[in-house]
Amino acid sequence: MHDGTVSAPVDPVAPSRQDPFAHGASELYGGPVGGHAARRTSWFWVPVRVVLVLMVVGLGIAYLQKLPCSTHAWSGEYQYTRMCYSDVYALYYAEGLDRGQVPYKDHPVEYPVVIGGMMQAASWVASHADPADKADVFFDASVAMLAVGGLVVAWSTVRLAGRSRPWDAAMLAVSPVLFVHAFTNWDLAAAAFAGAGLWAWSRRRPAWAGVLLGLGVATKLYPVLLIGALFLLCLRAGRLRSWAVMFGAAALTWLLVDLPVWIAWPASFGRFYSLNRSRPADWDSLWFAIEHWRGKPLDSGLLPGQSPTILNTLSAAAFVLVAISIAVLVLRAPRRPRVAQVGLLVVVGFLLTSKVYSPQYAIWLLPLVVLARPRWPAVLAWQATEVLLLFMRFYFFVGHDHAGQGLPIGFFLAGVVIRDLVLVVICALVVREIWSPRRDVVRAEGVDDPAGGVLAGSEDRIVLPGPRVAATAGKPALT
Repeated sequence: MHDGTVSAPVDPVAPSRQDPFAHGASELYGGPVGGHAARRTSWFWVPVRVVLVLMVVGLGIAYLQKLPCSTHAWSGEYQYTRMCYSDVYALYYAEGLDRGQVPYKDHPVEYPVVIGGMMQAASWVASHADPADKADVFFDASVAMLAVGGLVVAWSTVRLAGRSRPWDAAMLAVSPVLFVHAFTNWDLAAAAFAGAGLWAWSRRRPAWAGVLLGLGVATKLYPVLLIGALFLLCLRAGRLRSWAVMFGAAALTWLLVDLPVWIAWPASFGRFYSLNRSRPADWDSLWFAIEHWRGKPLDSGLLPGQSPTILNTLSAAAFVLVAISIAVLVLRAPRRPRVAQVGLLVVVGFLLTSKVYSPQYAIWLLPLVVLARPRWPAVLAWQATEVLLLFMRFYFFVGHDHAGQGLPIGFFLAGVVIRDLVLVVICALVVREIWSPRRDVVRAEGVDDPAGGVLAGSEDRIVLPGPRVAATAGKPALT
């Protein structure tokens, strides 16, 4: 429930006057916004509409980037050398959708239920096309649904950035990560539910936030990490009642979505969970690099389908240690961290310690990075490592299949380490801004947390001993 207070109008921050990168780039078209420039030039072209238009352009580029793989046979490693590979297209055949099989009913799907539903919806559309065009129609129908998700992600990011910093969301709409991964898998759908859920939380609607986050968990599990981040913040602020409402709504929503499939086809429903237990270290994970440099798997002599117990235990233990560290930071920081800051730390911590780190998971991070630390240099540096790693991954696959071609594994693993190091650096910068709030460009505008919802303006209830700061932060340096 809203507290009834009315905030004074806030003029959006001009990125060219604050961010060093935007300041330099603005010289290409006349320099940064002047001190006496008009704040509004059009009643229509407000930031949210501009960002949505940019997102449409970005999604169009992402579609064109994948298009060669739907118009050319995947022979001679074409899908890798053109970097256009997409699970969406490949799984049309792998999941038996081309043969009319219904997800879960006729074939155990390796994804949660909402994605299975999206597969079936796109398959139904494709079933009305000419046989030679069915795969392309399936891909296009999936792209249409994911594009809606992308627009929701852009819209929610604008809203979560707050009235003073809506232009930060432009970093997402013109993102190289978006161009290469928007349609690699169904992650945009999960990101849409997560973004909408956080927006509902920011509007002090914990029940609706739970419904949307629950739908996100039924799409991909990662929104549960955001629920955990909110728990830590609510614990500090003494707002656990609101968190319990949100958590209860999320759990009930997840159960209502999943229960029919769970009851009807329990073995197929459990495929996603059993696969995550039994699968080995993924190519892009640090655990794969460790096993390669070690010269053998952490679990030796496993039978097909057998779970790698040592790998699972070490991965889980590593994440628990990271989670405990984040909890201590949240409860000891001089000022309660922002939702996006803690969300980013938790999700990055999970990905770096997980045995599975698929390239398209960068979509999970994209809005969180933009909201947690909205500075162009760091955002672009991270995205450059993601695109470079994707190139190295695909050309390593070429060399893996054809000796003497592509790239050796050492280059690929170097790309993994570089990407992970850049993420660690970004998290370190976020931790620095949590520990020294005056460096946080968001709070420099005099707001507490645009995404805070019931947390915004709350007093601390549970805090570990540590330094305290005033409620408002000073202007940050341009670093």
